Amino acid sequence: MQTKNKDLKELISPRQDLSFTDLKIYYTEKGYDVGPNFERQLEFFTSNGSYNFISYLFSDHNDLSIKVIKYTDSLEEVYEFGHCSIIQATYRILEKLRMENKNNFSYYPENDSLYDYDVVREVVINAMIHNDWTTASPIFKLYPDHLEIESFTVIEESKREAFLLGNLTPFNPSIIRIFKDLYLAFHLGTGLRKILKKYPSSIYTFTSTSVLVNIPYYHRLYVEKTDSNKKSSYRVTSISSIQSSILKLMEDKPTITQDEMAHLLNVTPRTVRNHIKYLMDENYVERRGATKKGEWQVLKHEK
Repeated sequence: MQTKNKDLKELISPRQDLSFTDLKIYYTEKGYDVGPNFERQLEFFTSNGSYNFISYLFSDHNDLSIKVIKYTDSLEEVYEFGHCSIIQATYRILEKLRMENKNNFSYYPENDSLYDYDVVREVVINAMIHNDWTTASPIFKLYPDHLEIESFTVIEESKREAFLLGNLTPFNPSIIRIFKDLYLAFHLGTGLRKILKKYPSSIYTFTSTSVLVNIPYYHRLYVEKTDSNKKSSYRVTSISSIQSSILKLMEDKPTITQDEMAHLLNVTPRTVRNHIKYLMDENYVERRGATKKGEWQVLKHEK
């Protein structure tokens, strides 16, 4: 969902040699009668008759790279799911995340999965339909202790509360229409409400260019049932290895910068910022003094 609208229907596709075989198959499988006006019914043309950017997103072949990246302690595995219709890409990403949803932590036998797949499905679909595709493609990252999904969607600070309530006007109504036709999306805001029934709004981080969703794995959580509203809520009871490393670096050098930590841990500064935000929110650490000349004060270690 965006606050600044770009008319993708009037933006000319980077390519005009487009075909829609896969999309037609998906529509046929859902019981639609795909006729000769299929492309016009989906508004795939600009007012001057050229294929528009919407058609580019749903064509059999495009130049959009969409990656799932899996990190382990010493390895980075990159899986490419793009260069095809974003419907097909969505199905492939969902299947990959379904396959990865296996708990291998012997010390946590209570659940055989890493995360709530139904929630992850909603997050993935939201990322695909609300992304600003003229900027970049969504990125899906599997870390040892959490799943991170980043979509390039700018939400102004004044609109973020409405976003979390599912009340913003969608950025890509033409994209949503096709996802709805194929039963991948339903009524506006229902996906977000489903997500926030299982996870707190703190899983969302808003930046100047994107929306980040961080879903912690079950082995870092316990479920607390409340009799009053009979809803599940989640509370983190331990910190990840990278968060523990950040605390150690802060103890060893209280003046250390986020860029220095990112370099030492071989991660991006954004990743460090996200983990520090969590550590500060959970009162593991605080910042004392001026922004540039202050120090980190570690308040507690892993529970």
